[in-house]
Amino acid sequence: ARTVHDRDGGQCTFRDESGRRCSERTGLHFDHVVPHALGGESTVDNLRLRCGPHNQLHAEQCFGPLFVERRRARDSANPRNSRLG
Repeated sequence: ARTVHDRDGGQCTFRDESGRRCSERTGLHFDHVVPHALGGESTVDNLRLRCGPHNQLHAEQCFGPLFVERRRARDSANPRNSRLG
C-alpha cells in the first residue's frame, strides 16, 4: 500500500483529455487498473490511487453505469460487500 501511495505521490492518478491530473489527495481509493472481477491482481503494477468519483468512473467504464448503481444499492444495504474490484 505504501509503495503505491508513494509512487502515485499521494494523489489521484486520473488525467483528463488534456493530460491535466486530478489534484485530489483525500479520500483516495486503491483502484485496480484491470479490475479484480476481470482477473486483475492486487499487485503494485495493477493498483493506482483514485479519488472516489474517478474510481467510480473507471468502474462505470468497465462494467456499465447500471451495474455500478446496482452494486452501490446492494452495498448500502450490506456494507461488508463494498468491493467493486
